[in-house]
Amino acid sequence: MSRHYKLSKGLLSHEEVDKILDRMVVMPSVAKGIRQYFVDGMTMKELKVNSSLLIPYMREAYQHHVSTNLVEHRNKFLYTHQFNPQMRGVL
Repeated sequence: MSRHYKLSKGLLSHEEVDKILDRMVVMPSVAKGIRQYFVDGMTMKELKVNSSLLIPYMREAYQHHVSTNLVEHRNKFLYTHQFNPQMRGVL
């Protein structure tokens, strides 16, 4: 997991970005910019959105992505046998 949103450019799926945008209130142009950046891997200049407007939302979107992955990982660890070496052979 990268530590900065810039290192996640072009690495997220449409479904992941849609989940993130469902939890945020953004203008349509910002939502389009976030999709193009995280899914298509476009640069900030190619997005044609005011970067001073977009960057805070990019940080927020990346934080939503990180927190969602941590919750899913925790739930897998606590409620499944995926990380239990004794149960791997049984399942």
